Amino acid sequence: MASLSIKKSLLTILLACIVFATAPGNVMAQSVDSIVTPQFFDGIKNNAPATCAGKSFYIRDAFLSARSSFPNFGQLGPADDHKREIAAFFAQASLRPVVGQGFGATTRAINGPVECDGKRPDLVQARAKLYTSYCTQLGVSPGTNLQC
Repeated sequence: MASLSIKKSLLTILLACIVFATAPGNVMAQSVDSIVTPQFFDGIKNNAPATCAGKSFYIRDAFLSARSSFPNFGQLGPADDHKREIAAFFAQASLRPVVGQGFGATTRAINGPVECDGKRPDLVQARAKLYTSYCTQLGVSPGTNLQC
């Protein structure tokens, strides 16, 4: 009888593996290292103007080393979600230089055609309010030019 029970358990495990492996979106995960190739990373870095003071500071090896402190970064969910998370990170990092122009410049860079110039003042105000709240919590002035 125990033999039949073991066979059923093994069959159940085998079927579960087959279902999981063939289900859409459950593609074998790629490592962050293989997604953020040297060409990809340098392509982003090379878009920065030559006058960018910290341009030589950013290197792929340092990024990958820092990523090891966050083992789930770019690793949870379906493979396409990994890439979206990584893309979102680099998009945010790429927008950093506009902060000197005020928070409104960040909103314009991200969603300008949809929200700015009076198209969605409710969203613009909500973003500015949230940013101001975070600045207040951190004890820093939000600066000027909060809306696009």
